[in-house]
Amino acid sequence: MKNLILSILLLNLGICSASTTPQLLTAAQAYSKSDLTALSYLSQNNPKSNFFSYLNAGANLTKSNPKEANSFVLSNPSGYFHNDISHRLLDYYFNNQDWNN
Repeated sequence: MKNLILSILLLNLGICSASTTPQLLTAAQAYSKSDLTALSYLSQNNPKSNFFSYLNAGANLTKSNPKEANSFVLSNPSGYFHNDISHRLLDYYFNNQDWNN
């Protein structure tokens, strides 16, 4: 299900270009495997694409590491990715009762 949603999101955003398609496939595979090292590498090497940062933030959050998600929200002030990670952060903090962050 995750892969289907990710594929639809990629197509709807129109970010599939010939030069980045291998990276997008690598990112999708890394996200589905929760490979934080690969996602961090892709995020750092593609600073103009917030998609890789979005996947990295989401994967880190599922591993109970909100640091990447917090920095993503602060550096991307609007849009779908911002809203999704913001809601996931709120959910994370509520479920973990972490009121100090």
